[in-house]
Order: sequence, then structure tokens, then C-alpha cells
Amino acid sequence: MNISIRHYRTDGPDRQQINDVCCDAALLGAPIDSIFQDREWFTDFMVAPYLLIEPEHTWVAEADNRVVGYLTGSVGVLFGIQRAQLALLAVDRLLWKHMLGKYKHHPRSQQFVRFVLTEALLQVPAHPSHAGHFHFNVAEGHRGQGIGSRLIAEFERVVMESGLRHYYAEVMCWGEKQEAYYTRLGYRIHGHPIPATVFSTEVPDLRIMCIVKDLADSAVS
Repeated sequence: MNISIRHYRTDGPDRQQINDVCCDAALLGAPIDSIFQDREWFTDFMVAPYLLIEPEHTWVAEADNRVVGYLTGSVGVLFGIQRAQLALLAVDRLLWKHMLGKYKHHPRSQQFVRFVLTEALLQVPAHPSHAGHFHFNVAEGHRGQGIGSRLIAEFERVVMESGLRHYYAEVMCWGEKQEAYYTRLGYRIHGHPIPATVFSTEVPDLRIMCIVKDLADSAVS
């Protein structure tokens, strides 16, 4: 199957298809629905800030005219502030939905809401300053084909052109093998992994960590 990498298009079906891939992979590669049943809110929180603030730094992997993977990234110095503003608005909407009983028939969704409202901010790992960062997912059935590496290569090129010397991502890990996997790919672990309780019912030993790729001076000179 031929898979092409291209920039995100603000018109057309890209955004919805990115949202679908995001939700279908959010539970450590599985669909989020058993944990949280509001896909619209989940993607508003996870993906929308990138698409609204820096849409030019989103790429998709396309097969048979359908998005099967994506990477959203940022190299902007103000992105963190702008993203925080959008996140606060999203959390406010989540609180209102919760108070209005939207999730009352799904206890696991209620548990997820409580996590977002009371614990999520405490489980953000430290990350380097003056660095680009990215978030990506690949649809089931298309993993293990190098799509993620191709998407990251597009983002790394932009990071180098911007003059930044590092970029990072926040990833979930469990056991020691996960950390070793990222170091073999050329990343280093920034700070210490933090216990993650968002999926603690499903994966008790889950941690979230920040992985960093350092770019050679010659690449950014």
C-alpha cells in the first residue's frame, strides 16, 4: 500500500480523520471509548490547539485518500501560553458537561473527568525550554511500517530550520523496556518519569516521561 506524507489541509476531511486516529489510539494504542466516551472533547483538548495555532506544523500520512497517521507540532515561542488558554476553556466546558450529567451513565468517564480536574496538571513531566515539541499517532493496521519515523523527519526538518536545538514529546511507558526503546532511537529522558494515574485501572505501572532529541550544532548553524 502506498502511503504518502503531506501537510495538513485546513479544509476537507483531514481534521475529522485526525480526530478519529487520535481517539482510536489514545488508550496506549487502543480506542479511548472504554475510558472516556466524549471524543469531541478529548480531541478539542489533545489536538485542536495545534490545528488552530500552528496548522502549518501538522502533517498527515495518507493511504487510499484517508488519514492513517498524523503529527502535530510546535516551534513557536508563544504556543505554550496559547495552548494553556485553550486548555482552560476546554476544561471549563468539561466541568459544565460533568455538572449537567453528560457522563452520569458511564462511571469510567466520570473517573476520567475527575482525573482531568484534580490530577492532570500534577502529572506533567518537566521539559526543556526553547524546544520544539510534537504529538503523533498512527492508526492500527498501519503501525510498524515506518510512518511515525517519516512524520517525525518532517517535523525535525522544521525544527532545524527554526534554529531550535532540541525537540521533545511526552510519552507513556511501563517497565524498563519502554525507556530503552526511546534511547535506542536517539532520544534522552529529560528529568524523571512521573507515575500516571489516568489509566491506572488498566495499567497500574504506567508512567509519563519527556523524551528529548538533541540536534547537532552543525544541523542548526
